[in-house]
Amino acid sequence: MQLRPARWQRLEIESSVLLYAAPELVRGRFAAADHDVDPHLFLLVQGVSAYARSGVARFPSLATAANGKAVLESMATSFAAHLSVLG
Repeated sequence: MQLRPARWQRLEIESSVLLYAAPELVRGRFAAADHDVDPHLFLLVQGVSAYARSGVARFPSLATAANGKAVLESMATSFAAHLSVLG
């Protein structure tokens, strides 16, 4: 799988990582929790509750365990150079 971070939505990444690393922590109803909040110009100032009563502000239904694995592998690869500098 080729990662395309620009298309990833908030909660898709987090849900994908959990589906891969700890699927028992993901509630089955996550797939029905989508809430499109565009535009969300003041999200950082007002918080998610100003846009979505549920606290979900994007598309967790797009999450897959395969995407979670790809994200973690990409992060490990990206971070390897930093670890080598630390010794």
